[in-house]
Amino acid sequence: MSDAVMQIAGRITDIREASGLTPEEVANTIGMDVELYKRYEAGEEDMPIGFLTRFSDSFSIPLTSLLSGEEPKLSHYFITRHGKGIEVQRHPGYVYQALAHRFMKKKCEPFYVTVEPGSGDTKLNAHVGQELDYVLEGKLKVIIGEQELVLEKGDCIYMDSAYMHGLQALDDEPASFLAIVLK
Repeated sequence: MSDAVMQIAGRITDIREASGLTPEEVANTIGMDVELYKRYEAGEEDMPIGFLTRFSDSFSIPLTSLLSGEEPKLSHYFITRHGKGIEVQRHPGYVYQALAHRFMKKKCEPFYVTVEPGSGDTKLNAHVGQELDYVLEGKLKVIIGEQELVLEKGDCIYMDSAYMHGLQALDDEPASFLAIVLK
């Protein structure tokens, strides 16, 4: 696994151990398979944003603390310069940049996401809350449950992210979008 995944896995282990919980207790608390949780914690498998959100919510810590290892410190405003977001590769072919990682007490998690073409099977996942995705470049196939939708530059979708969903770049071109995950 990548160095970033291993760092996040280490932070997850540290948080769990500092809380005095077993992997089984954490997996049960966030409603997931124990063996899959253990693979995430060992850094053996990529962790979807849905898992990271549930984990951070259950421990009342900012999601970006898991991603960056830094505590948010700013409460008035925070600027992320072009290309300077904290980068996390969650799944092969997907690159997320956290856009407000140093802002305290966020009501949402904004990400700049790039999906590379030919990313293979669309990996579906679900997480608590709602999500807004606004396409900035390219063309995306959005899968929500059994439905498949196509979004182009300038299109926006707002969804209940508790439903299984995923995205795939179309036309052999990368696609980028602004994702805002609301808790």
